[in-house]
Amino acid sequence: MTTRSSTSLFLGALVAICFFATPPVNADSVFDDAVAYWAFEGAGDTILDSKGIADMAIADGSSPTRITGLVGGGLQVNPGDQLYATTGVDVDALDFNRQTYDAFTVAGWVKQYEGSPVFIKMQNSDPYRGWHLEVKDTGEINFLLRSTNLETDKIAVIGDGRIPMGEWVHLAASFSYDVNDALLGVRLYVNGSQFASYVQYDGLADWNPYEYLDTTNSVPFQFTARETREYLDYYETSYDEVVVWNRILSQAEVQQLVNAGVPDVPVTNYIANGNFENTTGWVAAGTGVLPPEGWESHIWKNNAATQATGAAAVGGTGNSALMEGELLSGIDQRGMAQSFVHPTDAKWQFDMDFATETPSDHTQRTVAMTLRTNNGAQLAFIVSDPDNDGLGDLLVGGVGGYVAIAGLENKIVFDTDLSDVTDSVHHLRITGHFNDATPNYDITLTDPYGLQYTVLGLTDHSDDMGELLTGAGIGQVGFYTYKSYGDWLLDNVSLVDINGTTLPGDADHSGSVGPSDAAILAQYWLIATGATWEMGDFNGDGAVNDLDASILAANWGAGTVESAVPEPSTLVLLIGLALGLIARQRRQHVS
Repeated sequence: MTTRSSTSLFLGALVAICFFATPPVNADSVFDDAVAYWAFEGAGDTILDSKGIADMAIADGSSPTRITGLVGGGLQVNPGDQLYATTGVDVDALDFNRQTYDAFTVAGWVKQYEGSPVFIKMQNSDPYRGWHLEVKDTGEINFLLRSTNLETDKIAVIGDGRIPMGEWVHLAASFSYDVNDALLGVRLYVNGSQFASYVQYDGLADWNPYEYLDTTNSVPFQFTARETREYLDYYETSYDEVVVWNRILSQAEVQQLVNAGVPDVPVTNYIANGNFENTTGWVAAGTGVLPPEGWESHIWKNNAATQATGAAAVGGTGNSALMEGELLSGIDQRGMAQSFVHPTDAKWQFDMDFATETPSDHTQRTVAMTLRTNNGAQLAFIVSDPDNDGLGDLLVGGVGGYVAIAGLENKIVFDTDLSDVTDSVHHLRITGHFNDATPNYDITLTDPYGLQYTVLGLTDHSDDMGELLTGAGIGQVGFYTYKSYGDWLLDNVSLVDINGTTLPGDADHSGSVGPSDAAILAQYWLIATGATWEMGDFNGDGAVNDLDASILAANWGAGTVESAVPEPSTLVLLIGLALGLIARQRRQHVS
């Protein structure tokens, strides 16, 4: 029975792909029947709703902070002040109630820096009726609908996963009254993919949204402001292309909204002032509290960096951070770091330029840096010359102390005194693959002559506190001079996510969704745990099943100029994959 059921699911998915796939929905047509649509174009104090029913303004009457969005203009709210956007009055069309069996969808591009309600229309006093779509400080999505604050009168749908902060993300949530649906008619989408989610409610067997759920209220609709009984919360958030419908959108329609904004999605650098050009508050190393703008004296006693300019700076111009060695005095213990409330994705890329003096004791270090995951595991690296041959090694911290990384011995060229670093700057790139089955990272070191040395699949790390490399992202970057037997120079520090905006269903990252992705789905079909995107797990639940097949079907042909309907040769391939799966499972069943 198990074999027959799993094969039926896969065949059903292929039928959906082969015979029901249609050319992509035109994004413009999706807006035609919207209830409200804020594109954030133009100027002036009014934030126009192009549908004409829900114009908004900044709550204190000030002018909106208009920014460059993903599709033309965008809006930033609460940039350091209590400047949230509101309709100011109730808008009936944004209420949804059981009497009329309303359905609705809210969607838009958002960039958040701390957890908050993204969209909210909810009372702040009894009966607390209304709805909001929220991203918490952890990156967890919460879509709440309630008639009262009683557990029997509300639905809370929680996204089973996390989204990155500080990056443009497309969020969509829809609701329709469907008591036969496992998710009670609620759907969450992140960047076009249906987000794995679960429903919290009172658990009564006779719970019925027709009877209990009514979000109708008389309060304004707002962007990023939550009014409670005691206070009003404000959170900095950017918006673009926000839309509300009084119907549910299909996944294909949601995907088209995403595709319209994807080409202009910027890469967000988690590191602030990584090029050290902003010198606000910068004082001499070890003499004051303030490190360079954007950095903090984290754990360590003082700022580790002083200013290097001209020929002593990377590139011969601008500013670099000069990290002055402290030997073993143990007095200052200088360091500087940046910590992130919301860590990177599990796939990330770290870059830096550095130059270093020859250590005065070849057994000791100069450069010292750490990348710490948000679960406490630590990648710690130093530069030293353990064999005393005048060339530096890159070492990584492990269980028994620091060890040289095989392939990166004697690859670092030392500088005499860092007064002119024209011929001694190195580039270090570390690429983390922490959501793989075995979390690992790659290192590429480029020397001053342009020669590159790459080591792949490293797993060494400092586990003095017992932490292991996991699917966690990077939550802190730090640089230190404590116990450094020589000065070193630092510049052009960056940390970015590298998952990018991969199309849902694009398992092989080819930029399009097609036969090669279906082949991958077939290869890993019905893996229950530990699956990755590259194995066909498109909704992030660790499994490869019919949910992932539906994502593949909904996005078939995305990224190509041809029709989304498979060609005859592709149809033969897909059916062949299914027949091969049947044969393989029958052989396993017989044996």
